[in-house]
Amino acid sequence: MLTLLLLRSSQKEKIEKKSKKEKKSKKEKDDADSVDKSGVTLLLFYQYVEPPWSPQRHKEALKHIQNVGDRLELGGRMRCSREGLNCTITGNYDGVRQWTEEVSWLVQGAESWSEAVDS
Repeated sequence: MLTLLLLRSSQKEKIEKKSKKEKKSKKEKDDADSVDKSGVTLLLFYQYVEPPWSPQRHKEALKHIQNVGDRLELGGRMRCSREGLNCTITGNYDGVRQWTEEVSWLVQGAESWSEAVDS
C-alpha cells in the first residue's frame, strides 16, 4: 500500500511539473506575442569566429551584413573584421530580429544562408 501511494505521489508530481512547464511555455509565447514593437529597438553584440575568416570570406560577410542592414533600413555601427562582428544596431523590432536571423549563418561556419538553414 505504501509503495502504491508513493508511486501515485510521484506520478502526481510529474503531472504537476508537466502542467507548470506547459503553463510557463504558454506564458512565454504570450509574452513574446505581446511585445511592444513600436519605437526603436537597440541591439549590441559581438561575436568572434574561430578560425578567423579568410580575406574572401570577410569580404562576403561585410557585403552581406551591409545589404541586409540596408534592406531592413537599420542604423548604427556594424564592424566586420576577419575575427568576427561587433555591432550596435538600431531599427524597428521586426527589422532587428530579421537581421539577426539573416546574419546568424556567418558565425555558424556555414558557407551560405541556405546551408545554415538546412543544417
